[in-house]
Amino acid sequence: MKKLALIILATMALMVLGCSKTEEGGQDTAYDNIMSLINADPEGWISVYAAAGEEEGDTLDTLGVGLKTPPVLYKWFRRPQDRDISVDINFVSEDTAIVTLTGSVDGKLFVAAIMPPDSLLYTHEKQFEDTLTRIFEFVRDTDTAHYGGWRLYAASGHSLYSIPYNTVNIDSIRLVVNDGLIDTVITDPLEPATVDEVLKVAKLTPITAYVWASTPEWTPSSVLAYLHIWLGGKFRRLKMFYDSTLGCYRRSFLAPNRPGVTHLFFDVLTRETIADTSAPYDSRTWGIVYLVTP
Repeated sequence: MKKLALIILATMALMVLGCSKTEEGGQDTAYDNIMSLINADPEGWISVYAAAGEEEGDTLDTLGVGLKTPPVLYKWFRRPQDRDISVDINFVSEDTAIVTLTGSVDGKLFVAAIMPPDSLLYTHEKQFEDTLTRIFEFVRDTDTAHYGGWRLYAASGHSLYSIPYNTVNIDSIRLVVNDGLIDTVITDPLEPATVDEVLKVAKLTPITAYVWASTPEWTPSSVLAYLHIWLGGKFRRLKMFYDSTLGCYRRSFLAPNRPGVTHLFFDVLTRETIADTSAPYDSRTWGIVYLVTP
């Protein structure tokens, strides 16, 4: 299969909103230091997921539930065309700032399916647009050698959903690490966690991920759920499978072999988004950040 890559965008072309400036020093200097830190993102905490790009992945799935000889999904991916990312810096005190990244990504959703009875490869594209949000807290210490003393204190995960049409929802996600040594449930991806208390997982540790998803007329086959993970030196997409006992979608994998900050994404789409050329794009993605240790 052709090499695929997930696009993780460092914040770029940032438009600053809601940050008042004062005279020399003060918030003006603080603003410059925080923006420099955001753009540098030396440890990878502040990446923005664009939900786009070809990836290697086990995408094969049956489309058209109930058909005797349904088409088989060969691959799909989002092909971004325009991105608009904005930054809102809110100084809640002289030494604390809340930073909100918001924006949108739009482009084409590409789908390839194998069509019976002749096993011909059929492709189509449809327009997609996702809105995204992340939240950070920065604090200033007495050591001003780097970025005027400003450092990242806490970071949220990622929240993305399709606009203007969205019916699919993620109710919660769960991660079970090393057969239950760590068991955590997340109901709000935008709740910041301090960088010192973020989930820590040793490299190559077994992880099982769960996602509870819903639509107004949900059935187990009405949505398709995927993980986007870092694996083998590149991002890959893994299909999640329905667990009838738990009423959710699940998939097991290994933590990356590369120590450092890692982003994991739960990507849920309605089946019609992929299978029906006339159906609107309907998607929701949550991303979490965790630290891989040696």
